[in-house]
Amino acid sequence: AAMVGRNGVLLLILAPYALLAVLPSFGLMLAVSAAFVLRPGARGGSDSSAPALPLKSPFSLSSALRYGVVFVAVQVGGTLAQRTLGNVGFYVVSLVGGLVSSASAVASAGAVAALGTVPLGVAGNGAVLASIVSAAVDLPLAARVSHDRSLARRLVAPTAAVIIAGLAGIILRGW
Repeated sequence: AAMVGRNGVLLLILAPYALLAVLPSFGLMLAVSAAFVLRPGARGGSDSSAPALPLKSPFSLSSALRYGVVFVAVQVGGTLAQRTLGNVGFYVVSLVGGLVSSASAVASAGAVAALGTVPLGVAGNGAVLASIVSAAVDLPLAARVSHDRSLARRLVAPTAAVIIAGLAGIILRGW
């Protein structure tokens, strides 16, 4: 939910009309996430404890450089793919970008939409696709970081529901 919210805010800042185009997708993804978080028993018992996570500062130079490199690569790749392969090319680059950094992929989609290089709806769809891939990547990441394979298994249904909600929003709106 936090990732989808952040990606929505990025799109709002960079290309508000692209966000309007895909608001059903982001809205459905947030609603499904909230439903899973707020359902009874979602937080586990009082004896459950969260694993310690090796977090790095998002304001470090290495984080900023990584974000910048991915942003530029996705922006250039998305523009070239759009020119040579059309919308499908842009969607492929958005999917690949979502594997690495959905924030960079969404920011790139918003930037190219703002420049008029990619149609607003296509950029919005690319942002949703990047968010969907990022959600899917979180499953093995959660298992690896937490050293708890059962956590990943418990997250399969909620993650699948969020992914389906995002795709449903795109399909309902039309590609």
